[in-house]
Amino acid sequence: MDYFVICFCQNGDLLSQWRAYGARGAGYSIGFKTTALGDAAGSAGFAFRKVQYEPDIKKEILWKRVEIIRQNLEAISEALVPKNDADWHTLGQFVNRLAAQFAPALASMKHVTFKEEQEWRLIRMQAGLSAPGRDQSSLPVRFRVADGNLVPYVALRWTPDSGQLVDSIAEVRYGPVSNPKLTEKSLLDLLSGYDCGGTKVSGSDVPLRA
Repeated sequence: MDYFVICFCQNGDLLSQWRAYGARGAGYSIGFKTTALGDAAGSAGFAFRKVQYEPDIKKEILWKRVEIIRQNLEAISEALVPKNDADWHTLGQFVNRLAAQFAPALASMKHVTFKEEQEWRLIRMQAGLSAPGRDQSSLPVRFRVADGNLVPYVALRWTPDSGQLVDSIAEVRYGPVSNPKLTEKSLLDLLSGYDCGGTKVSGSDVPLRA
């Protein structure tokens, strides 16, 4: 199984995010409507999950899954004893399917030191490109270049059935720039050109210099 994730920060004006992803503060933070994200996720087979950081919470989530699997396997334990090569092959496939049950939970976990991001993720699981029996429900895998590396991705349509981008975007915030008035005017003009003139626009509260 392969999985693809789209990551969001619950805080739209976080200094660490501007530094890491916002063109050193000269970028933009787009706030999406959660209803639009949910609709887009459901239509494309994505799960919308809050990232877990605390070790105790992560352990509890995984142990609950282990216990559910244990209870189910205990009832059929005698039937799981392989008697020939075909049984071993089937058992191997069964074990792989069990392991895959943990993938969505693991994909929504992160080290506790990243806790300030308050991240949410859209997660898409599907059979790998070389997996046998890959079906037509799998989204086409494309590739882009990032930092000199080929990165696989699947496309997700953001706009709702209405086709209006304004129905997906709640707010756009610009980073800590040297000319905020000019930046805001240009951004408002850009949004108006996409029929998003009513979208809330604001500037970062982070100062340009300490």
